Amino acid sequence: MLALEFAQWLNAQHLAVLSEVNPKANQIFIDDLPDTDGRIGIGIYHAPGYASDKRTALDRPSLEIVVRGTTNPAVAHDKAKSIYDALQAFKTRYFVAGGTEIISITAAQGGPVRLGKDGTGRFMYSLNFDLVTVNQARS
Repeated sequence: MLALEFAQWLNAQHLAVLSEVNPKANQIFIDDLPDTDGRIGIGIYHAPGYASDKRTALDRPSLEIVVRGTTNPAVAHDKAKSIYDALQAFKTRYFVAGGTEIISITAAQGGPVRLGKDGTGRFMYSLNFDLVTVNQARS
């Protein structure tokens, strides 16, 4: 699952915590963004992406990353910007060894997009990325 591979990569880059040992320490969630007791929370969502070309082994998925911070807008913005910068500098072909092969990652916007506040006044920002990946079932 591409979103999980991305979450593992974020953890390996020390941009956020993904813990199987201590779920209460988690900052990263797949297709969800539960309350994190005032800590930064990052939801990684599978987005529809674009239609694949049946003649090639390439898929065109998208990922949406939602960062929820605190009542200080800089907290969420700065975390979202650090994720944006890291993906803009991404140069390998995999988020994790043996995972989905990535041909390209392109930001859909020029940086974090402000979503506003959640129900408790914490600021949220979104990032959207379009990817081109190799579908091993068709290669």
